Amino acid sequence: MLVLRGLEYVRQWYDFSVNLIQGRFALITLSSLAGWVFEVLLLRNVSVLLFGGEGKRAFGIRDFSDYVASIFFGGGSELTKKYTLGTAMIFLAASVVMQVVYRLRVRGRGKERA
Repeated sequence: MLVLRGLEYVRQWYDFSVNLIQGRFALITLSSLAGWVFEVLLLRNVSVLLFGGEGKRAFGIRDFSDYVASIFFGGGSELTKKYTLGTAMIFLAASVVMQVVYRLRVRGRGKERA
C-alpha cells in the first residue's frame, strides 16, 4: 500500500507538470532559445571586452561549446576561469559605480530638503 501511495503521489506531480506545460511548449522553447542566444552574445561581448586588446579572435561557437562542457562536466577550462573572473570584476566595478551614484543622489536629496 505504501508503494501504491508513493506511485499516486508521483502521478499527481506528473499530471500537474503536464498541465503546467501543456499549451506553453512554444513559449518555453522560444524562451530557452532566447536564453541561449543571450548567453552566447553576453559571453562574446565579455570576450571582446576582456581579451580584445590581445589580438585574439572573438568568442566563437567552439569556445562556447568548451565553456558549456566545462560547466556540465565539472572540468575547469582556462577559458571558464578567465570568463568567471572577468565577469566578476565587471559586476564588482558596476556595483561600486551604482553605489557611488546612489549615495550621491541620496546626499543631493538631503541638501534639497534642508
